[in-house]
Amino acid sequence: MELNNFPMKSQRTEDPTQANREYDCVATSIAACIQFLTGQPTTGSQLKNSIYGASYIGATMVSDYVSEVAKRGVVLRTLDGEMASLLSSIRAELAQGHPVVAAELDPYVSAALDWTHMIAFYGCSATTLTAMDPYIAQPITKSDADWLKVLKYNEVWPLSKQPAALVEHVPTGWKDDGTTLTAPNGFPVIKGFRTYILTHGWDSDDLPLEAEQSVQQLEVGNPGLGGGSRQRFRRTTLEWNATHAVFEAWTGQELMALEQLGRQLTKERDTLKAQLLQENVTCDVLKAQLQQVNQQLQQAQPQKATLASAPAAGA
Repeated sequence: MELNNFPMKSQRTEDPTQANREYDCVATSIAACIQFLTGQPTTGSQLKNSIYGASYIGATMVSDYVSEVAKRGVVLRTLDGEMASLLSSIRAELAQGHPVVAAELDPYVSAALDWTHMIAFYGCSATTLTAMDPYIAQPITKSDADWLKVLKYNEVWPLSKQPAALVEHVPTGWKDDGTTLTAPNGFPVIKGFRTYILTHGWDSDDLPLEAEQSVQQLEVGNPGLGGGSRQRFRRTTLEWNATHAVFEAWTGQELMALEQLGRQLTKERDTLKAQLLQENVTCDVLKAQLQQVNQQLQQAQPQKATLASAPAAGA
Protein backbone atom coordinates (compact mmCIF):
# COMPACT_ATOMS: atom_id res chain seq x y z
CA MET A 1 0.00 0.00 0.00
CA GLU A 2 1.02 3.60 -0.53
CA LEU A 3 -0.13 7.02 0.64
CA ASN A 4 -1.43 8.49 -2.61
CA ASN A 5 0.07 11.76 -3.82
CA PHE A 6 2.70 11.86 -1.10
CA PRO A 7 4.96 14.76 -2.16
CA MET A 8 8.56 14.27 -3.23
CA LYS A 9 10.35 17.25 -1.69
CA SER A 10 13.94 18.38 -2.18
CA GLN A 11 15.75 19.95 0.74
CA ARG A 12 18.40 21.29 -1.67
CA THR A 13 16.29 22.87 -4.43
CA GLU A 14 12.86 23.68 -2.99
CA ASP A 15 14.17 26.97 -1.57
CA PRO A 16 17.50 27.92 -3.21
CA THR A 17 17.89 30.81 -0.74
CA GLN A 18 17.89 28.49 2.28
CA ALA A 19 21.32 28.63 3.92
CA ASN A 20 20.71 25.32 5.67
CA ARG A 21 19.59 23.27 2.66
CA GLU A 22 22.36 20.68 3.05
CA TYR A 23 21.12 19.88 6.57
CA ASP A 24 17.36 20.33 6.23
CA CYS A 25 16.43 16.65 5.94
CA VAL A 26 14.46 16.79 9.21
CA ALA A 27 12.47 19.88 8.26
CA THR A 28 11.83 18.74 4.68
CA SER A 29 10.69 15.25 5.71
CA ILE A 30 8.27 16.75 8.23
CA ALA A 31 7.08 19.34 5.69
CA ALA A 32 6.23 16.59 3.21
CA CYS A 33 4.16 14.82 5.86
CA ILE A 34 2.33 18.03 6.82
CA GLN A 35 1.55 18.83 3.19
CA PHE A 36 0.23 15.31 2.61
CA LEU A 37 -1.98 15.41 5.72
CA THR A 38 -3.37 18.94 5.37
CA GLY A 39 -3.15 19.68 1.66
CA GLN A 40 -1.44 22.97 2.51
CA PRO A 41 1.83 23.70 0.68
CA THR A 42 4.60 23.55 3.26
CA THR A 43 8.36 23.72 2.85
CA GLY A 44 11.12 22.55 5.10
CA SER A 45 12.60 26.01 4.82
CA GLN A 46 9.47 27.56 6.35
CA LEU A 47 9.53 25.15 9.27
CA LYS A 48 13.24 25.43 9.97
CA ASN A 49 13.30 29.23 9.73
CA SER A 50 10.32 29.63 12.06
CA ILE A 51 12.12 27.61 14.76
CA TYR A 52 15.84 28.24 14.29
CA GLY A 53 15.90 31.44 12.23
CA ALA A 54 16.94 31.95 8.61
CA SER A 55 20.65 32.34 9.38
CA TYR A 56 21.07 29.11 11.35
CA ILE A 57 23.21 26.44 9.69
CA GLY A 58 23.46 22.96 11.17
CA ALA A 59 21.53 19.89 12.23
CA THR A 60 18.06 20.19 13.76
CA MET A 61 16.12 17.98 16.18
CA VAL A 62 12.75 16.35 15.48
CA SER A 63 11.57 17.24 18.99
CA ASP A 64 12.02 20.95 18.29
CA TYR A 65 9.31 20.82 15.62
CA VAL A 66 6.45 19.55 17.78
CA SER A 67 4.98 22.96 18.63
CA GLU A 68 5.36 24.32 15.10
CA VAL A 69 3.74 21.22 13.63
CA ALA A 70 0.85 21.52 16.09
CA LYS A 71 0.19 25.07 14.87
CA ARG A 72 -0.48 23.54 11.47
CA GLY A 73 -3.05 21.08 12.81
CA VAL A 74 -0.76 18.05 12.91
CA VAL A 75 0.42 15.87 15.79
CA LEU A 76 4.04 14.70 15.79
CA ARG A 77 4.54 11.69 18.08
CA THR A 78 7.41 9.43 19.11
CA LEU A 79 7.29 5.63 19.06
CA ASP A 80 10.07 3.78 20.90
CA GLY A 81 11.10 0.15 20.78
CA GLU A 82 13.34 -2.40 19.15
CA MET A 83 13.73 -1.48 15.49
CA ALA A 84 12.43 -4.84 14.28
CA SER A 85 9.14 -4.28 16.09
CA LEU A 86 9.00 -0.65 14.96
CA LEU A 87 8.85 -1.80 11.35
CA SER A 88 5.47 -3.33 12.21
CA SER A 89 4.51 -0.06 13.89
CA ILE A 90 5.40 1.85 10.73
CA ARG A 91 3.10 -0.41 8.71
CA ALA A 92 0.31 0.05 11.26
CA GLU A 93 0.66 3.84 11.07
CA LEU A 94 0.70 3.80 7.27
CA ALA A 95 -2.47 1.70 7.29
CA GLN A 96 -4.13 4.56 9.19
CA GLY A 97 -2.91 7.11 6.66
CA HIS A 98 -0.09 8.39 8.86
CA PRO A 99 3.34 8.98 7.27
CA VAL A 100 6.31 8.21 9.51
CA VAL A 101 9.61 10.08 9.79
CA ALA A 102 12.66 8.00 10.69
CA ALA A 103 16.43 8.35 11.01
CA GLU A 104 18.94 6.34 9.00
CA LEU A 105 22.69 6.20 8.72
CA ASP A 106 23.50 9.03 6.29
CA PRO A 107 24.15 7.35 2.90
CA TYR A 108 25.73 10.50 1.43
CA VAL A 109 28.82 10.67 3.65
CA SER A 110 31.32 8.14 4.96
CA ALA A 111 29.69 5.68 7.35
CA ALA A 112 32.65 6.25 9.67
CA LEU A 113 31.24 9.71 10.46
CA ASP A 114 28.07 8.09 11.86
CA TRP A 115 25.93 10.99 10.64
CA THR A 116 22.14 10.77 10.56
CA HIS A 117 19.79 11.40 7.64
CA MET A 118 16.01 11.75 7.98
CA ILE A 119 13.46 10.22 5.63
CA ALA A 120 9.66 9.90 5.49
CA PHE A 121 8.02 6.48 5.07
CA TYR A 122 4.87 6.54 2.96
CA GLY A 123 4.52 3.06 1.47
CA CYS A 124 4.98 -0.61 2.27
CA SER A 125 4.45 -4.20 1.22
CA ALA A 126 4.59 -7.31 3.36
CA THR A 127 8.39 -7.35 3.15
CA THR A 128 9.46 -3.85 2.05
CA LEU A 129 9.12 -0.22 3.12
CA THR A 130 9.28 2.84 0.87
CA ALA A 131 10.47 6.25 2.03
CA MET A 132 10.77 9.70 0.49
CA ASP A 133 14.42 10.77 0.62
CA PRO A 134 14.52 14.59 0.78
CA TYR A 135 18.17 14.81 -0.27
CA ILE A 136 17.34 13.44 -3.73
CA ALA A 137 13.54 13.98 -3.72
CA GLN A 138 12.99 10.36 -4.75
CA PRO A 139 11.44 7.23 -3.26
CA ILE A 140 13.71 4.60 -1.75
CA THR A 141 12.43 1.04 -1.34
CA LYS A 142 14.29 -1.56 0.70
CA SER A 143 13.57 -4.88 2.33
CA ASP A 144 13.00 -5.01 6.06
CA ALA A 145 16.38 -6.68 6.49
CA ASP A 146 18.15 -3.87 4.63
CA TRP A 147 16.31 -1.14 6.56
CA LEU A 148 17.33 -2.77 9.83
CA LYS A 149 20.96 -2.34 8.82
CA VAL A 150 20.68 1.45 8.57
CA LEU A 151 17.79 2.72 10.75
CA LYS A 152 18.91 4.42 13.97
CA TYR A 153 17.86 5.38 17.49
CA ASN A 154 15.18 2.68 18.06
CA GLU A 155 12.45 5.25 17.53
CA VAL A 156 10.31 6.67 14.74
CA TRP A 157 7.99 9.68 14.49
CA PRO A 158 4.50 9.26 13.00
CA LEU A 159 2.47 12.32 12.03
CA SER A 160 -1.31 12.55 11.97
CA LYS A 161 -3.99 15.22 11.72
CA GLN A 162 -5.25 16.59 15.00
CA PRO A 163 -8.86 15.70 15.77
CA ALA A 164 -10.81 18.93 15.44
CA ALA A 165 -11.95 18.76 19.07
CA LEU A 166 -8.35 18.64 20.28
CA VAL A 167 -6.98 21.70 18.52
CA GLU A 168 -5.91 24.32 21.05
CA HIS A 169 -8.44 23.34 23.70
CA VAL A 170 -7.85 24.95 27.10
CA PRO A 171 -9.03 22.61 29.90
CA THR A 172 -11.99 23.90 31.89
CA GLY A 173 -10.87 26.18 34.71
CA TRP A 174 -7.35 26.59 33.34
CA LYS A 175 -6.02 29.87 31.90
CA ASP A 176 -3.78 30.37 28.89
CA ASP A 177 -2.11 33.61 27.79
CA GLY A 178 -0.54 32.21 24.63
CA THR A 179 2.74 31.38 26.36
CA THR A 180 1.91 29.97 29.78
CA LEU A 181 -0.93 27.59 30.62
CA THR A 182 -1.85 27.96 34.29
CA ALA A 183 -3.76 25.28 36.18
CA PRO A 184 -6.37 26.14 38.85
CA ASN A 185 -3.84 25.24 41.56
CA GLY A 186 -1.40 27.86 40.24
CA PHE A 187 1.26 25.63 38.68
CA PRO A 188 2.40 26.80 35.21
CA VAL A 189 2.80 24.62 32.12
CA ILE A 190 4.99 25.99 29.32
CA LYS A 191 6.53 25.21 25.92
CA GLY A 192 6.07 21.68 24.59
CA PHE A 193 4.17 20.45 27.65
CA ARG A 194 1.70 23.31 27.20
CA THR A 195 1.20 22.43 23.53
CA TYR A 196 0.71 18.78 24.38
CA ILE A 197 -2.02 19.56 26.90
CA LEU A 198 -3.79 21.97 24.54
CA THR A 199 -3.83 19.42 21.71
CA HIS A 200 -4.54 16.16 23.53
CA GLY A 201 -7.95 16.65 25.16
CA TRP A 202 -6.45 16.98 28.62
CA ASP A 203 -8.73 16.25 31.59
CA SER A 204 -9.21 19.46 33.55
CA ASP A 205 -8.77 17.68 36.90
CA ASP A 206 -5.41 16.14 35.91
CA LEU A 207 -3.62 18.99 37.68
CA PRO A 208 0.15 19.53 37.76
CA LEU A 209 1.83 18.66 41.05
CA GLU A 210 4.97 20.65 40.27
CA ALA A 211 6.46 23.02 37.73
CA GLU A 212 8.57 21.60 34.91
CA GLN A 213 11.80 20.07 36.23
CA SER A 214 15.17 19.39 34.61
CA VAL A 215 16.43 15.96 35.72
CA GLN A 216 19.50 13.85 34.98
CA GLN A 217 17.44 10.65 34.67
CA LEU A 218 13.86 10.78 33.44
CA GLU A 219 12.83 7.25 34.38
CA VAL A 220 14.26 4.64 36.73
CA GLY A 221 12.53 1.94 34.69
CA ASN A 222 14.03 3.11 31.38
CA PRO A 223 17.54 4.46 32.10
CA GLY A 224 18.34 4.59 28.39
CA LEU A 225 16.18 7.70 28.08
CA GLY A 226 18.79 9.69 29.96
CA GLY A 227 18.03 13.15 31.26
CA GLY A 228 15.58 15.79 30.14
CA SER A 229 12.54 17.73 31.27
CA ARG A 230 9.70 16.27 33.31
CA GLN A 231 6.46 17.48 34.86
CA ARG A 232 4.26 15.31 37.07
CA PHE A 233 0.49 15.62 37.16
CA ARG A 234 -2.12 13.85 39.29
CA ARG A 235 -2.55 10.99 36.81
CA THR A 236 0.07 11.65 34.15
CA THR A 237 3.77 12.38 33.79
CA LEU A 238 4.95 14.35 30.75
CA GLU A 239 8.57 14.04 29.62
CA TRP A 240 10.87 15.44 26.94
CA ASN A 241 14.52 15.25 25.97
CA ALA A 242 16.72 16.10 23.01
CA THR A 243 15.89 12.89 21.14
CA HIS A 244 12.21 12.57 22.07
CA ALA A 245 9.27 14.82 21.43
CA VAL A 246 6.92 15.34 24.39
CA PHE A 247 5.51 11.99 25.51
CA GLU A 248 3.64 10.43 28.40
CA ALA A 249 5.77 8.29 30.69
CA TRP A 250 4.83 4.63 31.07
CA THR A 251 3.47 5.11 34.57
CA GLY A 252 2.88 1.45 35.42
CA GLN A 253 6.35 0.39 34.32
CA GLU A 254 7.94 3.28 36.22
CA LEU A 255 5.92 2.54 39.37
CA MET A 256 7.00 -1.11 39.31
CA ALA A 257 10.64 -0.06 38.84
CA LEU A 258 10.41 2.35 41.76
CA GLU A 259 8.78 -0.30 43.96
CA GLN A 260 11.52 -2.77 43.05
CA LEU A 261 14.15 -0.14 43.80
CA GLY A 262 12.46 0.57 47.14
CA ARG A 263 12.52 -3.12 48.06
CA GLN A 264 16.17 -3.36 47.04
CA LEU A 265 17.15 -0.31 49.09
CA THR A 266 15.17 -1.59 52.08
CA LYS A 267 17.00 -4.92 51.87
CA GLU A 268 20.36 -3.16 51.62
CA ARG A 269 19.46 -0.96 54.60
CA ASP A 270 18.47 -3.97 56.70
CA THR A 271 21.70 -5.75 55.74
CA LEU A 272 23.75 -2.72 56.75
CA LYS A 273 21.85 -2.44 60.04
CA ALA A 274 22.57 -6.11 60.78
CA GLN A 275 26.23 -5.61 59.93
CA LEU A 276 26.38 -2.53 62.12
CA LEU A 277 24.72 -4.42 64.96
CA GLN A 278 27.25 -7.22 64.57
CA GLU A 279 30.07 -4.69 64.52
CA ASN A 280 28.66 -3.09 67.68
CA VAL A 281 28.59 -6.53 69.34
CA THR A 282 32.14 -7.17 68.20
CA CYS A 283 33.15 -3.74 69.45
CA ASP A 284 31.58 -4.46 72.84
CA VAL A 285 33.47 -7.76 73.05
CA LEU A 286 36.73 -6.05 72.16
CA LYS A 287 36.06 -3.34 74.76
CA ALA A 288 35.49 -6.02 77.42
CA GLN A 289 38.67 -7.81 76.41
CA LEU A 290 40.61 -4.54 76.48
CA GLN A 291 39.20 -3.73 79.91
CA GLN A 292 40.25 -7.17 81.14
CA VAL A 293 43.78 -6.66 79.78
CA ASN A 294 43.98 -3.24 81.45
CA GLN A 295 42.90 -4.81 84.74
CA GLN A 296 45.54 -7.50 84.36
CA LEU A 297 48.15 -4.83 83.63
CA GLN A 298 47.11 -2.87 86.71
CA GLN A 299 47.34 -6.03 88.81
CA ALA A 300 50.77 -6.75 87.38
CA GLN A 301 52.20 -3.31 88.26
CA PRO A 302 52.71 -4.05 92.05
CA GLN A 303 54.25 -7.39 91.22
CA LYS A 304 56.61 -5.67 88.78
CA ALA A 305 57.60 -3.11 91.43
CA THR A 306 58.16 -5.85 94.01
CA LEU A 307 60.34 -7.80 91.64
CA ALA A 308 62.29 -4.67 90.73
CA SER A 309 63.07 -3.89 94.41
CA ALA A 310 64.02 -7.45 95.40
CA PRO A 311 67.83 -8.05 95.99
CA ALA A 312 69.61 -9.79 93.19
CA ALA A 313 70.27 -13.47 93.66
CA GLY A 314 73.64 -14.25 95.36
CA ALA A 315 74.07 -10.75 96.89
